[in-house]
Amino acid sequence: MESKIRDVLLKDEWKGVEFPDYPNNHEGFLKMDYSPDYGFIMNCLKYAIENSEYSVRTLRLTDVFIEKNPSNQVIFDIRRRALEALGFDPYEELKTLDEFMMSNIKCYQFWCHRKWLLSKIDQYLESEEQSVFRILVQDTKNFHAWQFIIWFVRQFKKPEPFIQMIKDVLRFDIRNNSAWSALETIISNMKLQFSDYLDYAKLAFERNTSNSSAGMFLRFLAINDPSLFDPIYEFIEGKLKQEPDNCFLLSLLVLLNKNRNNMVTVKEMVPRILAQQPRLQVFCDQIDQ
Repeated sequence: MESKIRDVLLKDEWKGVEFPDYPNNHEGFLKMDYSPDYGFIMNCLKYAIENSEYSVRTLRLTDVFIEKNPSNQVIFDIRRRALEALGFDPYEELKTLDEFMMSNIKCYQFWCHRKWLLSKIDQYLESEEQSVFRILVQDTKNFHAWQFIIWFVRQFKKPEPFIQMIKDVLRFDIRNNSAWSALETIISNMKLQFSDYLDYAKLAFERNTSNSSAGMFLRFLAINDPSLFDPIYEFIEGKLKQEPDNCFLLSLLVLLNKNRNNMVTVKEMVPRILAQQPRLQVFCDQIDQ
């Protein structure tokens, strides 16, 4: 339903209501000058709040506000109260939310509302895999989508489909640090075997040994599973022998030695880094402490 039609229906629904003399503006830092239409729906909202009216027309009122300004958290609070008062179907609300979200995939309030709905449903929905993937196709670095994936996996204890999704994203964007970070968090949260991801990480790193995201994932595996430290160190050391001018490989070895508190080796390597990349002086100063 288009916004203009909703506005017309809204005015019909609230027709005859005698609003108190609400001010068109509030005293404060920011002065708001509402249009007549927006002033009208603001009056409807104030009336609903003051009278604790969580009805069908209040729910439809939140539709209009969400279309106009989806970042208004108060509107979502009112919407949730109206939904619960009306004995809502969370599956239907999830469909409605999908329609809203696809036009504004970075709106934090949409993602919070989605979590609330799924907590009400309290069961794993395979449809969520497709919904999130459609959003990642639009924006593979969408912070809210990755945070939602981490939450969803922790909530429903089924990491496998989302780990595959992460790998699908990385197939096309191997440097995507958001995807690598999400994979790290899921492995840690779900207490998965670090060794299961070693071969995958090595293959990804071999595609481009300057890929800091894949390199830092190798470091993550090394410092979280002591049995992997030496194999990973030797793997990176071997790459450095093949590419002696690769400053990132050298920096990665410095970080691993720092993790093992091998400060003698760190001090030996720092001058080599600065000889290749003087701009890394701050990094070297911090690592050498």
